[in-house]
Amino acid sequence: MQRNMNKYRFMIGLWLAAGALLLSACFKDKGNYSYTTLNDVLISMPDTLLVKQGAQLEVNPVVSQLLNKEEDRLTYEWVVTVPGRTASDSTLEILATTRDLKVEINYQSGRYYPLNLKITDNASGIVYRKQSLMRVTTDFEPGYLLLENDGLTADLSFVNTGRDEILRQVFSTANPGITLPVSAHHVYVCDYPLYTASVGSTSWTNAPGTITAVFGSEEGYILDYRTMRVATPYSLFFTTPPAVVAPGHFQMDSEQPPVFLSINNGQLHRIYFARGQALLGDAYLAPDDKGYFLAPHCANTSSVSLYYDQRNKRFLTENYLNLYLAPVVKGGSSGFDPANVSGQLLGMGLGKDWGDFYAVFKDETGDDCYFYTFSFTNALKVDKISSSPGFANSPAILFSTLRDQVYYADGNKLYLYDIAANFSRVLYEFPAGENTSALMLQDGNTLVAATWDGAEGRLYKLGLDASGSVIGGAYQKKYTGFGKIIHLKYKK
Repeated sequence: MQRNMNKYRFMIGLWLAAGALLLSACFKDKGNYSYTTLNDVLISMPDTLLVKQGAQLEVNPVVSQLLNKEEDRLTYEWVVTVPGRTASDSTLEILATTRDLKVEINYQSGRYYPLNLKITDNASGIVYRKQSLMRVTTDFEPGYLLLENDGLTADLSFVNTGRDEILRQVFSTANPGITLPVSAHHVYVCDYPLYTASVGSTSWTNAPGTITAVFGSEEGYILDYRTMRVATPYSLFFTTPPAVVAPGHFQMDSEQPPVFLSINNGQLHRIYFARGQALLGDAYLAPDDKGYFLAPHCANTSSVSLYYDQRNKRFLTENYLNLYLAPVVKGGSSGFDPANVSGQLLGMGLGKDWGDFYAVFKDETGDDCYFYTFSFTNALKVDKISSSPGFANSPAILFSTLRDQVYYADGNKLYLYDIAANFSRVLYEFPAGENTSALMLQDGNTLVAATWDGAEGRLYKLGLDASGSVIGGAYQKKYTGFGKIIHLKYKK
């Protein structure tokens, strides 16, 4: 009986549900609705944009609307992403709020920057976006900056290794009202990375950059490396202009944060970016009443620097915090006297693994050369260089930080000097008549040499193997058609 009752209840439930569906089907939705098709904005512009650093970037996007033609309902925003050291360091910068973009680009070259155009339809509130990758370039990187000087005229050239292109007379072309003096003797390229610094409670982050310079005997020029135009004379690159301008040397000896040094008229000056400095400060004080006059050389790590005082024939180091020079001490009973070193300084540098400091001197009366070794600023020993022909004639002395070796040149021959063996061997020989006029060691495993035959200058790039020998016994690259190259630097 109970089973039949459940069956009847189930059937009644079905009839009621079916009736409800039939009743709902008899009613019509009498609501009054209107449907609007939304506007759509289409953006067309190149996926990749190429711009030279310091030049104007112009982008004229094609913007079309599906329904409306009223441009005043749209607003625009151009935003560039500037990469930092990590992804979290990246920053967003608004370049413009106009439909078309026209702005000077001064971001670090050699990188890609995401560039976004954001368009807002103010009537609907909908935002539309389009991204391009902006590539910032310059003619003057990467490659070799060359100083050509035959004693009659001087100028700069640049070998762009990325494009395998030679740019001649770049200084005179960029600076038509300035003549580079024939006393020009060195070029300098100091690439510094992005860094963060602070003074007191104030901190800031600075973008990467480059200090590029060319020095003459009585004046020098700080150059805008993007264009090779003169940014400022060296004489004005000081907080207090010196009474005598005689540029001797310039280098960066620390990257985080960047620290630079310059030797002017034998006096040491520095720029500390971490202290908010942008110009060379006052000259360092002497360690005593004898004064000092530094040779245009420096061997250094990020914490220790070594100099030679030509006036008093002694080696000096420095106190970074108090801005004065200090004498170098004798390294034990077997060391030499660093306060009494005579001769002509040919070169100074760091040794293998950035450990020992080295200095090479030529005898005052002959061509004998002497090799001085320091453990940082402790004077250790001095050895007379033997079995090394023409050491005193080399246009540069290059100390390897990868091997216990030194590279030098005499005439058309390149030599490798083995420090431990006190012996040199011929590393490479150029054609007869091509004498080495400049020499540079790049990244420890690339030797770059310039030659001059009296009529034409040439540039050779030679790779070095693990033993310091020329790979395959042959040069990797050769560039021709220069004047006499007397100095060169590599720009990353």
